[in-house]
Amino acid sequence: MTTSTKKMGIVTTKIIVTNLVDEILAERGFIPNEQVRSITLDSVLVERSATRLLKII
Repeated sequence: MTTSTKKMGIVTTKIIVTNLVDEILAERGFIPNEQVRSITLDSVLVERSATRLLKII
């Protein structure tokens, strides 16, 4: 679900970031799906040439 503003080249979207380790543990039955940690981010600025998320520590 991507939306754009009236300014050319600005694209924002909603994304859900999920903990990969939690997903794997849930798939293997070690934790219930309800315990998988995730966060929903609204109006995230999209870099149109990006191919993956940057890991920030």
